[in-house]
Amino acid sequence: MKLRALALLTTALLCIGPAQAEALALLIGVSGYPQLPESRRLRGPRNDVPMMQEALQRAGMPLANIRLLADGVAGSQGLPTRAAILNDLAQLAADSRAGDWVVVYFSGHGSQQPQPADTPAALREADGLDEIFLPYDIGRWDGRLGRVAGALVDDDIGAALRAVQARGARLWAIFDTCHAGDMAKSWGSGDGLRRERNVPASELGAPQSAPVATTQPGPTKASGRKPALRQAVPGAVIFYASQADEPAAEEALPLAFATRHAKPAGPALPPDRQVYGYFSYLIAQELTLPGGQNLATLAQRVSERYRSRPFPTPGFEGELRQELRFGSGVP
Repeated sequence: MKLRALALLTTALLCIGPAQAEALALLIGVSGYPQLPESRRLRGPRNDVPMMQEALQRAGMPLANIRLLADGVAGSQGLPTRAAILNDLAQLAADSRAGDWVVVYFSGHGSQQPQPADTPAALREADGLDEIFLPYDIGRWDGRLGRVAGALVDDDIGAALRAVQARGARLWAIFDTCHAGDMAKSWGSGDGLRRERNVPASELGAPQSAPVATTQPGPTKASGRKPALRQAVPGAVIFYASQADEPAAEEALPLAFATRHAKPAGPALPPDRQVYGYFSYLIAQELTLPGGQNLATLAQRVSERYRSRPFPTPGFEGELRQELRFGSGVP
């Protein structure tokens, strides 16, 4: 009897086999910024997040595998504070397995702050500045800590994304935010709704202890300086909306899909328009085209849509020839 039971157990274990790969996503969007002036609050991220959620679903990702962390968005797990973002990134890494496709998406304000004096040589920026993402609870410069209170530094984000990769997962990170300070000028759409996703470091009280680039982006495109976020996660596929010395914008665009958008706030919008991040909007459109998506093709199509604009220059890095397959049991 014991041998028979052992044989049955062995057969059962062999039938189970290895776990199938899955597709997971964490979509982060920050709009409200209660500690910033009204003029610095955004309208787009609370629309970007449900738009990206629907685009991923249409591309085959199960709804249950998409986690939202965004203010003003139905279904969000809470407010996108610094602690919540880091906690959800850590949980995403814990949930990831070898072969999984993992999508991490950021929509909100970016800025810069001086790098600490003890920054390791490998992580030092040429301009001495760290790029930062501004969570919902962003504060001001804290001289004692030597950083903007509540900021998510590029190195923090890089470490969190490396933890996902360490699990053997395939990572696609998307950043629809400025990585710049106050050196970029806007070019307007004329409707008063276009807004840059950038808060000048000076408005956060951050000292300008390192030289800041003064070149204005324009028709000749950007200088090509690499944001630290790109350098922090070698091997990841990373899409970012602008170079380090450029703005990224949100603006009124035709409705993406038909439902699940936040109620408009601020200037009135035509019924067929909503405010989105332009970069996110293009990715969502391309992602929902029929058939499997090759990341290189997707990046090329997004880039082509920017050719009619003087700036910014979106960036794409990593193993772009991979096929995105988000269905059950992705290969």
